[in-house]
Amino acid sequence: MTIKEFEKEQTKLLRNREVREAWLEYQSSFPHVSLYYRRAPQYTNQIARIKTPDGKEKKAGTDVNLYKLFLEQCFNLLRDDGRCGILLPTGIYTDLGAKQLREMLFTRARIDSLFGLSNEKFLFEGVDHRFRICLLNFQKGSSTTVFAAAFRMDPREAVSVARLESFLHNPGEHVRMAEATIRLLSPTSLSILELKSSLETKIACRMASFPTLADKLQNCWNFRLVREFDVSKKNQWLLHSSPAGNRLPLFKGDMFNQFELSGEVPDYWIDEVVGQARLNNQQFASYRWVHRRIARSSDVRTMISTIVPPRVFTDTNSTTLDSDLLSKGEMLFLCAVTNSFVFDWLIRKRVDDTLSQFFLYQMPVPRLSGDDPRLAPFITRASRLICYLPEFSDLWQDVMGTPWSEQEAATELAERAQLRAELDGLVAHLYGLTEDEFSYILTTFPVVAQEVKDAALEAYRALAPRPGDPEILSLVEQGESAELEFKSTARWDLRQGKKSPDIEAVIRHTAAGFLNAHGGTLLIGVADDGSIVGLELDYGTFKKPNRDGFELFLTELLLGSLGKDLATSIRITFHEVDGKDVCRVKVAAGPRPVFLKEGNDEVFFLRAGNSTRRLSTREAVQYCKTHWTS
Repeated sequence: MTIKEFEKEQTKLLRNREVREAWLEYQSSFPHVSLYYRRAPQYTNQIARIKTPDGKEKKAGTDVNLYKLFLEQCFNLLRDDGRCGILLPTGIYTDLGAKQLREMLFTRARIDSLFGLSNEKFLFEGVDHRFRICLLNFQKGSSTTVFAAAFRMDPREAVSVARLESFLHNPGEHVRMAEATIRLLSPTSLSILELKSSLETKIACRMASFPTLADKLQNCWNFRLVREFDVSKKNQWLLHSSPAGNRLPLFKGDMFNQFELSGEVPDYWIDEVVGQARLNNQQFASYRWVHRRIARSSDVRTMISTIVPPRVFTDTNSTTLDSDLLSKGEMLFLCAVTNSFVFDWLIRKRVDDTLSQFFLYQMPVPRLSGDDPRLAPFITRASRLICYLPEFSDLWQDVMGTPWSEQEAATELAERAQLRAELDGLVAHLYGLTEDEFSYILTTFPVVAQEVKDAALEAYRALAPRPGDPEILSLVEQGESAELEFKSTARWDLRQGKKSPDIEAVIRHTAAGFLNAHGGTLLIGVADDGSIVGLELDYGTFKKPNRDGFELFLTELLLGSLGKDLATSIRITFHEVDGKDVCRVKVAAGPRPVFLKEGNDEVFFLRAGNSTRRLSTREAVQYCKTHWTS
């Protein structure tokens, strides 16, 4: 029965006076019972106490839950050194509301074993196959340092009745879980991740070196989830079943997939004025990251996120964020990370059937932001995936700096698959995972097509970070432009195999073109296609075959032809990429026109697009009049 069906049937039943009175009497019995359990001295661990990033303490998970009450009462009844074996819902080791009970077990008891099992093979007859069970065994007194754990939740690995005894008593099927590891991976909630091996523990600990989404950082983007409209009975007055006038669609979880809209139509619309008044902000009018809240760890993919177009409202099952806390480019980066296999693998270790805010806030995410050169490859690829419809043209313009066109976006399935594979590879590298670790993560997605996983692994290999200066690598990644030029050598002719004055002339022309335009950067030792040539061939032509000899030659070449008064406009530095030297010549916009002497002529060069043009005398005169107005 769906929620809608339930509410319809409930309304029908409550028309009966006897049913209505019985229902009201039943409901009225809860407030004082709940209050008792919250205040009773023997139930001090029912409500979680969480430390916020600013050091304050807040309460969470205040709902009374029978399994929590039962566990704490069992603990109270035990004498010191007494033992307890108990069956509980798996929320005991995952839910935020059970945090204080986990603290109690870690500090005032010694956990011997904790097993999480699904009922897919009906360990318990008559119980729904989706039910998840925790088998907990502990001894009161002392404290927990390490315990045996095992998790078999996926239907493909569920334990049968026939195999249950051997599973419980075979250490080879268990992992040793350290309490210190739990505090590292879930410092706020003490949630226990469903890790199945020492390799999984190693990967999770490596990822945990990054800040969680709950952490509030300085000089960086931050993350705060927002739930806008609840499609419940009490809010029915807000909802309209058809579009009209100034009504905006209510975006729901089935209306999007990873990086794209699904094509599903809205069920409801909300008047813009009414919706804005309820939200008390204008964020609905902008692009926003959104994720699907209803998700299971056994789904093909658990984490589903994208960017929604402007002028939509979102429901509670398509949770969005406070878009004032991060830029559009940073939202695209967040989308790339959260849709990755790596992120999905880790969050599946926490999720049952709902991807709540609590789980997301615990996730570690590298916070690339601002001018970080590592950000560009993520933004470029995510933009091409998300901005495939005209609704996203303004987003493209903002982050890419060029007008949107369908040709620039990725619309073909093969192209989209390749971009997604590359993002998966980039994210794996960002988290610092080895090839073996990433390869293992891919094996934990059995329903995903093998060719998709193979493409992700191949992209990981192809996108392995190149050793060298990250700033130079970022420039090479960008490719040539109006302000960036690559030259393989400064004087060595690769075709003729000897030094050539023609090659030197090209270097002078490029520098002059930048000076006469708006400045730019020349990378020497980099081929047109971005491959690293290095400076060894040029070094071999100098008396000092090293960086010093190259800098002396280049300084004399440029200042001797451009003018010594331009020394402050040109900066020469050396960097290493792929084990080879690269020279960066940073040229500022010139304070005056620069003419080069070519034979008996004085020639004017100008950078235009990604090439350097020689202007005619008339063109040069006209340009100088407008460019140097003083």
